[in-house]
Amino acid sequence: MKELTAEEVRRLFEYDPATGNLIWRSDKKLRRSGKIAGCSDNNGYIVLKVAGKKYYAHRLIWLWSFGEFPEKSIDHINGQPYDNRLINLRLATSQENHQNQKINICTYSGFKGVTYIKSTGHWCVHITINDKTTYHGTYTSKEAAIKARIAIELKYFGKFSRHYKSESISLEVI
Repeated sequence: MKELTAEEVRRLFEYDPATGNLIWRSDKKLRRSGKIAGCSDNNGYIVLKVAGKKYYAHRLIWLWSFGEFPEKSIDHINGQPYDNRLINLRLATSQENHQNQKINICTYSGFKGVTYIKSTGHWCVHITINDKTTYHGTYTSKEAAIKARIAIELKYFGKFSRHYKSESISLEVI
């Protein structure tokens, strides 16, 4: 099966940059014409089928906008997988994309990379870089551990840290 082209995507869909929606232009039977394309999967990403093949909407939007499929992952800056406004999408390595994920709600500390050590009563700070976890000290208070973790995140991941704030965009990152 040949790969979908930007021209085909532009022929099939309109893209609304204000909402991030792809809208069907036309359909042989006109059932979908003018309707928002796709539906949400279990992870909140918008998926749709074109010629029997499943595509993520954010990847089609990238193709529609820049004329080629992205070679890297696409990161949703604000962490909302259904928000496909172009201002919310950026190219990222797999590691950068993973770094921008929200924390697990089951985390005892409520913060990624900060773990409570029950036996000592201290908080341990760790970070994973290139599939290798490194430890960055223990702290007597959770607040000190969180502050250390944020500093380490910013050092290693810069704008892909969930705590990075940019004045050039209006999206809330934290």
